[in-house]
Amino acid sequence: MAQHDVDDIVPPGLVQRRVMMGRVSQVHRPDRPAEEGDIFEINGATYEITDVTERTVSDVGMGDARTEAASSLGEFRERMVMIDSDFEWVPDSVLYRYQFKRKLPSDED
Repeated sequence: MAQHDVDDIVPPGLVQRRVMMGRVSQVHRPDRPAEEGDIFEINGATYEITDVTERTVSDVGMGDARTEAASSLGEFRERMVMIDSDFEWVPDSVLYRYQFKRKLPSDED
């Protein structure tokens, strides 16, 4: 299990605030900085990555965008390009979906 800086997993700003509120429990990234079981913290709360799934742009829909606090697929696409300026939004481009949950003290091994 590795610990990551939150900005390496969850885009700063609105998305991180929504994670803290419990409204966002997944994010997509065009890169793969973390694995299942890795953790990150936001304001002292620890989150564990529970699943990493490889997907393609053609797999992503408006439901994913909304789940990740984007108002449109265009906004979602812009976020991917902000994360990786070389990312191309074409149907077969690979994205990684990170699903995570907040760890509670009772979750400790």
